Amino acid sequence: MAIEDDRIASLARINPVDVLHYAKDLGWQRTTEVQPPWAAFTHPAHEQLDLLVPLEPQYADYPRRLWEVVELLATADQRAPEQVLVDLSRGRADVLRFTIEADDLDDGMLSLDRAAQVVQGTRRAVTAAACDVLRPQPFHPRLSLAAADELVAQCRFATEPGSFVARVWCPLAPAGQEEQLRLSDEVTGVPPEPLGRQVTRHLVGATAALISALQRDQTTELLQSPEPGRSGSANLLDALLELLPESSCGDLVVSVTWAAGATVPAGPRQARLPAQYGRSIRELATALRRRVAAPGPQRLVGKLVELQRSAQAGADSDGEVTLAFLDDEQARRARLSLPAEQYRLACEAHAQSKLVSLRGILHHADRLGRIESVSNFEVLD
Repeated sequence: MAIEDDRIASLARINPVDVLHYAKDLGWQRTTEVQPPWAAFTHPAHEQLDLLVPLEPQYADYPRRLWEVVELLATADQRAPEQVLVDLSRGRADVLRFTIEADDLDDGMLSLDRAAQVVQGTRRAVTAAACDVLRPQPFHPRLSLAAADELVAQCRFATEPGSFVARVWCPLAPAGQEEQLRLSDEVTGVPPEPLGRQVTRHLVGATAALISALQRDQTTELLQSPEPGRSGSANLLDALLELLPESSCGDLVVSVTWAAGATVPAGPRQARLPAQYGRSIRELATALRRRVAAPGPQRLVGKLVELQRSAQAGADSDGEVTLAFLDDEQARRARLSLPAEQYRLACEAHAQSKLVSLRGILHHADRLGRIESVSNFEVLD
């Protein structure tokens, strides 16, 4: 059997331990009939197939033997061997799939506008799931947290054959956090669950919970959940709506292949969301948004980067200033009005590059927010 050189190189880099975990995740059961340097598996749903995994990659025929394993895994899972090879090559990453099934997608092709919408919806789904995990709440007014943005930036996107399949590789831990997780494991003795795994598990689990509630006509349970966001925020529902087939007869299938070599979590691996529930999902998302309370006063500390007062205004006139500060680990800017005396202090603080502190109600915007009901303004030494 001839194998291309680039494929041989990919196969040679795959850790056999990752292959063992990958097979177990798909339901293969190891037998004791064969001993190292091989591992034998059977599958209750594929009794006619026997899986024989080579365990010693130093041998010259390791890539060829492993390709036979890849082909058999693909046959059992009804996927292309190239797709299985890519999954194994990615190692420590969960693979999310958003499969859009509809009669008009048999060729797996979308219009450019629809394809752009699917890419956007896929990114929003992963981002919303990450924000749900990091800060559970029914709606995220700003879908941006530093850790979520870092994780999403390291995800990878591709398509694969099918009605239309958007595939996302989600690293278990963003670059730089692997060592932190290892040290935590050594100190506590309990392996921590990486953020990437929490996100993929939540995304599929929340979608499954949504489908169950819709089928039982019990969406009020999601609205009354004591852990808002754990069953999916309004942002996640909006993303799923973007991904639903345009035809009411289609389905959106959200599934995950767990990273090879990582612990397999409890919970669903797949959730099928019929497009006919689109209207109900939209109504539920609206209801979740209404649960968000009006913002209250908060303490903000930062530097004044801009001062503005009319040239015709006197020394006893109010003025506008722009405050640069950190909010949820993100650099933000917001405008606020100050009475004359406090505006004078603001000018001194700006000239001396001093920090200022205040309390106020922050209203977010994409570029420049607004702070209302300002009190306790002071210059910090």
